[in-house]
Amino acid sequence: MLLKLLFRSIPLFAFFPVLTGIIRRDKLELTQKRLFYLTTFYFISECFFLYTSVAGMENLKYVPFVIICELIFYFRLFTTNKSSNLHKRTTLFLCIICIFFTAFNYIYIQGSNQMNSYSTLIRDLFLIYLVLSNFYFLIQNLNEKNLENSPIFWVCTGVLLYNSSTMIIFALGNIINMNDYDSATNIWTINVFLDIIKYILFGVALWITPRN
Repeated sequence: MLLKLLFRSIPLFAFFPVLTGIIRRDKLELTQKRLFYLTTFYFISECFFLYTSVAGMENLKYVPFVIICELIFYFRLFTTNKSSNLHKRTTLFLCIICIFFTAFNYIYIQGSNQMNSYSTLIRDLFLIYLVLSNFYFLIQNLNEKNLENSPIFWVCTGVLLYNSSTMIIFALGNIINMNDYDSATNIWTINVFLDIIKYILFGVALWITPRN
C-alpha cells in the first residue's frame, strides 16, 4: 500500500521543481535553466510511466530512451560551469560511450523485454563521476563561504544520493530473492523514496538565488 502510494505520488513531486522553475523563470541562471529542462523531462517521463503502469501496458522498452536523454541532459547541465576543456572533452567522450552502450545493450544484449539493468548501472557510474568531479570543482573554486548558495551543489547532492543508492539497492536486489514479495516491496519503496528526495533537492536548486 505504501509503495503504491509513493509510486503514484512521484509525478507530483517531480512537478515541484518544474513549478519552481516556472515561478522563477525570469531569475534563473544558465545552470538552473538547464536543470529546469531536465526536471520538465523527468516530469513528463514520470507521468508517462505512471499512466502505462496503471493501464497495464508494457513500458520497459522505453527505459533505454529515457536513459539516453538523461545522459544528454546531465552532460549539458554539468558542463555549464568553468571546468577545464580537458574535463569537458573527457565528459563528452564518456557520455558518447554510455549512449552507444545503452543502444547496444538494448538491441543485442538485454533487449526490450526486460529491465536494462546494465545500462542503468553505466548511467549511474557516469553520473557519479560527474557529481564527484563537480564537487571537486566547487571546492577548488568556491568564492562563497556556504555551499548551499550554489544550485549545482543541491543538484550534485540529489544525484549522488539517488544514483549511488540505486546501484546499491539493485545490487541487493540481485542477492535477495526478488520473487519474495516483502523483500521486493521494501527495495522498491526505498528506491521511490530516494527519487522523491532527489526531486525536492532539485526544487531547492531552482529556488535559491546564486551569489555572484
